[in-house]
Amino acid sequence: MSTQKNRRADGKLREAIGDVQASMFDPKGAENIVLKALHQASELSEADVAHCSIFTGQHKRLFGENSADFLVHFTGSASIHDSAIKDLYKGDALPSNALMFNGKIPQRYASIFKADSAISASLFLPIKLHGKSIAFISLAKADGFFDAELIERLSPLIKATVCALQNTEAVRGSFQITNKVVSDDYISALISSSPSALLVVDKNRMICLCNPRSVHLFHGQEDGHFQSLTGLPIDNFFPQYDSFFEWSSQIHKEELAEAPTLPVLWERQPIFLLDGKQAQARVSLFQCNVGKETYTTLQIDKVVEQSESQYRGAVEPSMLPSLMDLMPLAILQLNNDLTCLYTNEMWTEISGLSAHESEHNAWLSAVHDEEVQGLIKGIKLGMNTMGEYRQELRIISPLGVVKYMDFFAKVILNDQGHRQGILCTFSDITEALQTTEKLTNVAHYDGLTGLANRLLFQDRLEQAFIASERERSKVCLFFLDLDGFKLVNDEMGHDAGDIILKLVAQRLQDILRRNDTIGRFGGDEFVILLGHDDHDTEVITVAEKIIKLISMPYTVHQREVNVTVSIGIAQGTSGDSNPRKLLKQADSALYLAKDDGKNNFKIFDEKLDAEARKRNFLVNQLRRGLKQNSFSLHYQPIIDSVSDKVKGFEALLRFTDVNNVAVAPDSFIDILEDTGLIVPVGAWVIQQVCEQVANWKVRDLFPENGYISFNVSAKQLVNHEVLGVIESAISDSKISGRDLVLEMTESVLIDNADYALRLIKDIKALGLRIALDDFGTGYSSLSYLQSFPFDLIKIDKSFILDLKNNRDSRKITKGIIALAHSLEIELIAEGVETKEAFDYLRKNEVELCQGFYFSRPLPERAIKQFLLSYSAKPSKAE
Repeated sequence: MSTQKNRRADGKLREAIGDVQASMFDPKGAENIVLKALHQASELSEADVAHCSIFTGQHKRLFGENSADFLVHFTGSASIHDSAIKDLYKGDALPSNALMFNGKIPQRYASIFKADSAISASLFLPIKLHGKSIAFISLAKADGFFDAELIERLSPLIKATVCALQNTEAVRGSFQITNKVVSDDYISALISSSPSALLVVDKNRMICLCNPRSVHLFHGQEDGHFQSLTGLPIDNFFPQYDSFFEWSSQIHKEELAEAPTLPVLWERQPIFLLDGKQAQARVSLFQCNVGKETYTTLQIDKVVEQSESQYRGAVEPSMLPSLMDLMPLAILQLNNDLTCLYTNEMWTEISGLSAHESEHNAWLSAVHDEEVQGLIKGIKLGMNTMGEYRQELRIISPLGVVKYMDFFAKVILNDQGHRQGILCTFSDITEALQTTEKLTNVAHYDGLTGLANRLLFQDRLEQAFIASERERSKVCLFFLDLDGFKLVNDEMGHDAGDIILKLVAQRLQDILRRNDTIGRFGGDEFVILLGHDDHDTEVITVAEKIIKLISMPYTVHQREVNVTVSIGIAQGTSGDSNPRKLLKQADSALYLAKDDGKNNFKIFDEKLDAEARKRNFLVNQLRRGLKQNSFSLHYQPIIDSVSDKVKGFEALLRFTDVNNVAVAPDSFIDILEDTGLIVPVGAWVIQQVCEQVANWKVRDLFPENGYISFNVSAKQLVNHEVLGVIESAISDSKISGRDLVLEMTESVLIDNADYALRLIKDIKALGLRIALDDFGTGYSSLSYLQSFPFDLIKIDKSFILDLKNNRDSRKITKGIIALAHSLEIELIAEGVETKEAFDYLRKNEVELCQGFYFSRPLPERAIKQFLLSYSAKPSKAE
């Protein structure tokens, strides 16, 4: 691109910014500002399709209370789906920054354009006010591509649009004028009595209105000797009047210099008084269109007259170098071409370059090679736009020491407001960055394993989807959970568990590549983000290697320990997935891998998707189950083996889905545990059991000295309200604690044995008896019998079902019976399905039995009939 073409382009940009800012102080100009931005962006980009959506809902102050509630759109093309932009806005999915796509549009934004639109390139320009989207400009070409630097070129236009909207908001929101005070007399009195000088200038630069305060300011006369300034050129009073407009280009200047000067700050402006003195003033100004005429209003205040001594300055020029050397900053003064004119001593100390060695462009040799070009470009761009520039960069001393600097550059202006050079400062932030890096490490990495934590991993996942959009690649996520890890914690302690977690993390790092991200979400959950694996075969290979490596034995405290791993895998692209969805899919696949026997992996696909949806559907039903009366209790009789009479019942939870189909307990109990729903549902069970005892006692159906048992899970017992729930239920139903037996498995005791022991004692104090369920299947049952005051032991049905054919089952059962008798603990055998099993248990003095041989679990309405029919039959004990 030629220099002349660049100059023309800059001129058009300045005119475009001026067009937008011409409406900035119009209280009703917010829509016009955005529409002008749309028009100018369309012209500058030479787009074939131009569209703008304006979101007014959160900006009522700017657009007015009577403005459209949500979306107002203006477009000259039928190629845009307004509803698609509206959906992206509602879902907070609009891009935060300007985006350009030369070629295919990514899936997440493709819906903006209608399917039959011929689009070869697209450009999206979001406009935000106070961090919230206020408008969204969509540009497109039907043929050809946008210039690669177009976004950078349009950036000042968008910034100017935001600035104009902010000014419009300030004017609109400052006060509300009513018709009662809107009159020529009122406005005239308001202007006349203003303590600030007010001047109105027409397009010919002539003053056409002034107030008494302005006459007093420039004439030096009292207000009572009013002498109008109207008809005089504004240039008589403001030597830098043009500089107000050089950035915003609110007036047209054909004679723009090749390197236009930058605006002087409005806070301190030189003005000329009619007696020849010069002063400084604070000036604010705005333009307003009245019909076809444009007027500029200047408000001038806080004038400070400058004496001759002030012109000389409070600091003598000879003192400036000494002052510069005392500053704790490295300082450089550069010419407009970035050649070095001056350095202070701190620059020499930081860079290792003397003043002589820094001359011309040699000072750039101290800047890291990777940052030189970016620094030069940034300074030039900053100087030509806002008049200042800041960035973080690296300085390298001649000895190779790298230091991080906060670099700041600002334009130096002469008395005429023209640029005469650049002043640069370098502040050493190396130590601060090192501290920040340490804090970041704490915030972003797992303290135990050193892996990425949840926060950092989710950020990497977000970045992977951005790369997927750009490179059209897959994002592949592994969700890992260790099998058997809880047992290690229980048997060997948490310190041993921590060692296992560290060793697993190290093995994962050994097997995976540098571009893979490994994270730990907490506990024994690990996540892996694979770098650009597009083929299922590669994913399978990685999964198999992980499973093989993790399952190898670990040595902890001189003991060999074995754990395995289950893996859920999900894959997706920016077009069909997102970070949250992918994590959810991998988690669902992990659940299915565990359900399938553990120590394996599952890849999320349509079939698994159906299973996951089925599970999620069931989860949602379970959440509403209590309100919709979908839960119920069935009761399985417990038989005294000696008297063959009904001793009690075990309450078993049942669930019926929306189709009135009973769901197997194995399908929903685990979900209640996983979701935490077991706590409210468990409380409901306790209440129902107590009410049932009371009901049966009134109806004379409750066995003499009998009981109803109910199960509690570990999550119920670690909930500190469970004791109160039991106590309240007993009190409300007016029954005795002796009417209840609470059943728990040894998993309840694992996490906190001291807490479990205190809780069991408190429950027994209410009169309840405690049963240890599934005895024989755990690893620590014998130690638990010694430590905890159990009243009953339930022999697991897996041994009872196999008594006839399995010699080992008979041996184990006999051992359990002997142990319980020696400890004087009552026994219950569950899973009794045959007469042979019952005879065996009765012969070996097992006191209580339950199982299908006596009855299946029954609904409450069938209990009375069962009791009548069972008591009428010949004794099964004979």
